[in-house]
Amino acid sequence: MIAVQDSGARQICPSAAMWASLLALSAVVAGCNDDLQTFLEAQAGYASCVKAGCDDGNPCTDDTCDQTTLTCNHAALTSGACDDGDACTESTVCQQGSCLGGTAKVCSDGDPCTDDACQKQSGCVSANNSAPCNDGDACTVEDACLNGTCKAGAAPNCDDSNPCTDDSCLQADGCKHIATGAPCNDGDACTAGDTCAESACAAGGPKTCDDGKPCTTDACDKSKGCTYAPNSLSCDDGDACTAGDTCKGGLCQPVKLISCDDGQACTTDSCAPATGCAQTPKSGVCDDGDACTVADTCAAGACKPGGVKPCDDGKPCTDDGCDKQKGCQFAANSAACNDSNACTEVDQCQGGVCKPGAAKVCADGNPCTTDGCKSLSGCAFVDNTALCDDGDACTGKDACQAGACKGVALGTGGTKGCEDGNACTADSCDPKEGCKNVPSTGACSDNNACSENDACLGGSCKAGQSKSCDDGNPCTTDGCLASTGCKSAPSTAPCDDGSVCTNGDACLNSACKPGPGINCDDGNPCTEDACDAATGCKATASTKPCEDGNLCTVQDVCKDAACLPGVAKSCDDSNACTIDTCTAAKGCVQTPAPLACDDGDPCTAADTCNAGSCIAGVGICTGTGAAVCKDAKPSQMPKTMPSKLTLDLCKLQKVYKTGTTTTCTKPLLQGQEFRFVPTVAGVYRLSVEPQVSGQAYIELSDQSCPATGSTCALFSADFPIQTSSVDKPFAFHIMVEAAACSSGQVVMANIFLSKL
Repeated sequence: MIAVQDSGARQICPSAAMWASLLALSAVVAGCNDDLQTFLEAQAGYASCVKAGCDDGNPCTDDTCDQTTLTCNHAALTSGACDDGDACTESTVCQQGSCLGGTAKVCSDGDPCTDDACQKQSGCVSANNSAPCNDGDACTVEDACLNGTCKAGAAPNCDDSNPCTDDSCLQADGCKHIATGAPCNDGDACTAGDTCAESACAAGGPKTCDDGKPCTTDACDKSKGCTYAPNSLSCDDGDACTAGDTCKGGLCQPVKLISCDDGQACTTDSCAPATGCAQTPKSGVCDDGDACTVADTCAAGACKPGGVKPCDDGKPCTDDGCDKQKGCQFAANSAACNDSNACTEVDQCQGGVCKPGAAKVCADGNPCTTDGCKSLSGCAFVDNTALCDDGDACTGKDACQAGACKGVALGTGGTKGCEDGNACTADSCDPKEGCKNVPSTGACSDNNACSENDACLGGSCKAGQSKSCDDGNPCTTDGCLASTGCKSAPSTAPCDDGSVCTNGDACLNSACKPGPGINCDDGNPCTEDACDAATGCKATASTKPCEDGNLCTVQDVCKDAACLPGVAKSCDDSNACTIDTCTAAKGCVQTPAPLACDDGDPCTAADTCNAGSCIAGVGICTGTGAAVCKDAKPSQMPKTMPSKLTLDLCKLQKVYKTGTTTTCTKPLLQGQEFRFVPTVAGVYRLSVEPQVSGQAYIELSDQSCPATGSTCALFSADFPIQTSSVDKPFAFHIMVEAAACSSGQVVMANIFLSKL
């Protein structure tokens, strides 16, 4: 047998003579019909040393074979990517024959709800946390992580207590306060129609304090509102035929009769106490205001244009023309002229126009004619309707008619001639003394629509009680006008719409309009909040899911308006090496503990926990016929294996001891289980060399441990691969007695696979 290692750390390859000796010693193990049909496809030429046979399993050495000396050389590499076996490093490279760590692997998954770390064996791991977070919705606050997800918190209170804003919340921007144009109250009793503008209550127009009474001075106090004080101003007593009426003691008193002369030549003017002046159309000549018409005549009370005005004034000092506004236009000269105005005498041209001379005197001494002069006809005496005195005591209301003063005949029974228009006098006439108006009693009307039950007293109609004009509508301002009676005007005052669910109700168009709704949110997630117009806010207990604030409960649910805890949260992390607890504030906590555990390998006993991981204890191997010890993490081999695979037997990890019925003489070190998937049918030979101090041998996965120590020394085995078994996986173990290794020793074993 050839030594495993020389002093130069070179691996020794077997010679052709040695191979012949090994083949002669190989034996086929009868009855070991392994389920695994083949290993790697055979490669020929094992009698010589090849490069594949010098592979030391180190990616950072360049393995070569010296054909002369039949020795392997392993030159250290200084560059090239490699794998250092640490899942927490990246970009590892070869340096001086060793694989060295590059940069630390970044394990941040970008999720605020996980704590990220790196474990050398498995790489990046993430654990859920309960940290504050942001769910991306600006309409939630105090968001927090739960079960690896950012859960929305409570809704924010967006009410800014400003009646001039509409408050809302947008997921992207959060609370929004949008200015409105709603009615409001600026606190000044002398303004009306106050309206929101730019998020503030802007004063409206001045409040109307007109009480319709001319004998009161109306004012407004910012605190009290409208005030009314008696005055001595001019007023209207309700008699359309009087003028100069003046307020006295809060009442309107007449002073004199009015003149109804409208200055229109086409109407006859008169006056009635109830209706006032009246103009009755009449016929006759008039002036329509058009300077280019003449002989205008009255028709239907209006002055209708006559013929075209001749602008040939016959005056030698003018060139004639006519303008509707200016009338005839004349070019000036300085000759003597006649202005064609019969009302002037000795006319002369002056400044280019014919200037009138002295005015003609036209006075007939009759008070019932209006004396004047017309430019075409000269003096004119036009009948008028002026008041006059005919000298007869039994006539009244004397007035000019048809150029003469005529009165209305007075009767002895209060006939119309002596009527004074006063319902509180009995009217009669004495031929000598004239009209008599004796005070009477009874109901009357003071012509003030704001009083009721008026009665005669001392010859005057005295006002009764004031009429009530309250229409029962809080959204109208009620008052009374002496001429028309009760009047209600829409107001913008605060009001109550009858619903306790609104605030800031205000009048609009004579109706009470509701203000903004009140906030009925009681902040309790276990109530359904609503508002009843009669009783106000109402919270009804709900049964919806909730969060009781205890991270150790799940499936919390609302009951009787309170959030009741659900079932206890399971904090079992399936790790026998941690003590799993839960706190209300932090939730699940896993604390590593030095407990007994089971590493899942049936071939180890007395496993113990260390730093949260289960560490294998003493190795055992039990079985009644077949060895049942399997490595938990078998290595996968390629379908085509190199002619030689080299292992350091002293670094094999697990200790096995065979069972009770078949016993090997000493404890064995077993390496990883290797698997191979054949692609070609045939007989395959698997060999292990060298046979070191102690024993090195092959164990197929379904083969019993030999009964004697000498049989345990098998170092090669042949097994057939049928056509039906192609592409099926096979497994084998490499084992060596523990006595073969001492501290720090390196024992190399070469595994050969060939197809016979």
